[in-house]
Amino acid sequence: MNNNTHISTKEAVRIALITPLHLRSLIRKGEIAGKKNDSGEWAIERQSVEEYAQKRQEQADARIQRIRNGEYNTNIRPTTATANRMRKKIEDDTQLTKELKEAFLTAVNRYELAWDQEYTARKEKSK
Repeated sequence: MNNNTHISTKEAVRIALITPLHLRSLIRKGEIAGKKNDSGEWAIERQSVEEYAQKRQEQADARIQRIRNGEYNTNIRPTTATANRMRKKIEDDTQLTKELKEAFLTAVNRYELAWDQEYTARKEKSK
């Protein structure tokens, strides 16, 4: 595996903040470039993973901006129960390393906090 252009599944998952299962699905769909090498391990193109991660971040930023612009029904927020189900799935996933679990849980917590702050600000503004 060429360390400059190809990376392992573990590194790709860390960069893209996705599960190994989702990564393999994206490779099969051709959204991320990768193939199995002679030893049966995945060799994934670093640039492809970085581009995917950047695209996901841009999409998330665009969604947040649309919410701030009032283009969505902003009175609805993900429920605490939904966030808790996500947390449980992350904690129960045996394929994730401790570091990845922490990264995913942090992302869920940040998302929920951002929503709460945005919702509170909008509620105060409407009074």
